[in-house]
Amino acid sequence: MDFKAIVKRNKPDLIKWLHGNYIVLQYVDSQEIISSTEYKNLKIIDNYDEKNTMLLDMIWDKGQDSCRNFLNVLKKGDVNESSPDLQRWISTVDTSDTSATSVQTPVAGVSTSANSSTSPAGNQTIADKKEFLKTKRSELINKVKNVDAIADDLNLTNEMRSIVEAQPTDHAKMRKVLEFTNSTKATELLIDALWKHAGDIMEDLTSEA
Repeated sequence: MDFKAIVKRNKPDLIKWLHGNYIVLQYVDSQEIISSTEYKNLKIIDNYDEKNTMLLDMIWDKGQDSCRNFLNVLKKGDVNESSPDLQRWISTVDTSDTSATSVQTPVAGVSTSANSSTSPAGNQTIADKKEFLKTKRSELINKVKNVDAIADDLNLTNEMRSIVEAQPTDHAKMRKVLEFTNSTKATELLIDALWKHAGDIMEDLTSEA
């Protein structure tokens, strides 16, 4: 089942159904569906429609697993009890079907060795991670949006993190993150974080010939 499509297709209704709902944000934070930085950024938004729009966009950007986990959150009684429409709709959504996230797709230039980096869904591997970051640098800078969440998963010093956060755009933040990725360990952490928070972009980039 395509959980991303479900979230995308029902986004307008979800924004309406979740209006005034404060508990859903607590669940997505406690279950680490979003990062602590994303949680803090959402928490300070007073307008529920704006808050929920940003939340849905964040979750959609993270890929199939995050969308499925979010839909499971919506099945909780204390989350949907305030909206009968949400209760009725979410009861029809089958989140037990993981076929959309379990299919393995071989792609050009990838390896299945134990030292390769694998996506959370287990369907992509990168043989040469440093070369990947080098050749895909421009595309990563232009396409990756939730850089703060990615930075949360990296072993950046406080000074490095402050520099990243001080950048005015996601493009500039991603450029700094790549500049600070100058070791094998840092490269591995960044690749893992990209799969976690920008899975769709990574799938596109690793599928390119």
